[in-house]
Amino acid sequence: MKILIFLSLFVGLNLTVKAQSDSTTYKALLKEVINGSRTLETNKKIFHDMLVEMKKQPINHLSPQSWEVLEKQLNDFYEKDYPLLVYPIYKKYLSEEDLRNITMFNQTETGKRMSNFVPELTIQSISFMQIFGEKFVKSIKSLQQKTNN
Repeated sequence: MKILIFLSLFVGLNLTVKAQSDSTTYKALLKEVINGSRTLETNKKIFHDMLVEMKKQPINHLSPQSWEVLEKQLNDFYEKDYPLLVYPIYKKYLSEEDLRNITMFNQTETGKRMSNFVPELTIQSISFMQIFGEKFVKSIKSLQQKTNN
């Protein structure tokens, strides 16, 4: 009986260590994918640009030190929190093998060109979506007015 309990604990411990090892490997691969695709760089730039625009608004009377604090919070989020937050999403849809393949693709000439253009595509897409969103809201308001009349 003691041997059975010992074996159960041993197997359970080995599975836990294996899961942690797999998790560590996956996280390392994910970091490579995120860095290789310039995802962090793109997101940081988008929010940095938003901060720059917010600074220009006359209603924002923050001190330069406050803006520095906000910029630091932004950088800290993307360096520390973002990878942890997206981990379960990637884990749900992509295997370690998928991450390895993406990393290999990112190292090809096509992958490098793509990772260089995707940040700009993302930024420009956001501006297109804002323009569409404004038009869409106008359409909704127009339909509401017609319905109310």
